Amino acid sequence: MGSQEDSALRRFFRRWKQLGMQIGEWVSVGFFVVLYIVVFAPVAMCAKLARKRFLPHFPPDAPTFFLRKEKIEPTLEYMRRQW
Repeated sequence: MGSQEDSALRRFFRRWKQLGMQIGEWVSVGFFVVLYIVVFAPVAMCAKLARKRFLPHFPPDAPTFFLRKEKIEPTLEYMRRQW
């Protein structure tokens, strides 16, 4: 008697879990579509109209885009102050 109930319960739980995963997928897709439409698209359009760039753009005639780091003295005190 117990093994049949276990088996039926396991099947029910497996199907219930699959349904929950599908619902979660639908909700997450819906949430991100709304987030994109309400937040990202208007901000991008306003930035485009204002000619605002959020990332730094280097001049195209620059010989290199790498920035030199300042040399540090690898002392024990410096290593302790990292964080």
